[in-house]
Amino acid sequence: MIIMLPQQDMSESIMRRVYVVYFFRRLMYPVIAEMVIIAGAIAVSTISVSFGDVIANAQQVSSMSAFLNYIVGAVLHTEIGMQLSLLVGAGVSVFFIWKISRTISTVRGTLGEARFAQQ
Repeated sequence: MIIMLPQQDMSESIMRRVYVVYFFRRLMYPVIAEMVIIAGAIAVSTISVSFGDVIANAQQVSSMSAFLNYIVGAVLHTEIGMQLSLLVGAGVSVFFIWKISRTISTVRGTLGEARFAQQ
């Protein structure tokens, strides 16, 4: 049994697919590069930091303010290479989140314009 969709429903279905492909093409290449940078920062940090010990010590902290003091103290009293690695990882992560949110808003705006133009 073949179900025929009205012309507008079919157009919306096709355009939805086009926008999904557009979204992933616009997002994938920068995402791969940023993920490689984040993975590199994590790899560098695992060389000089025992994350198991850091997590074990962090679990002994009782309040949120003490936890933040622990984190700040741990970062300030570590080696320069580790601080730079954390800085690069945090910067790329913030840029990554900003780029994803901007791409989503662009696709939503374009989708809204396409729906408005169809009416």
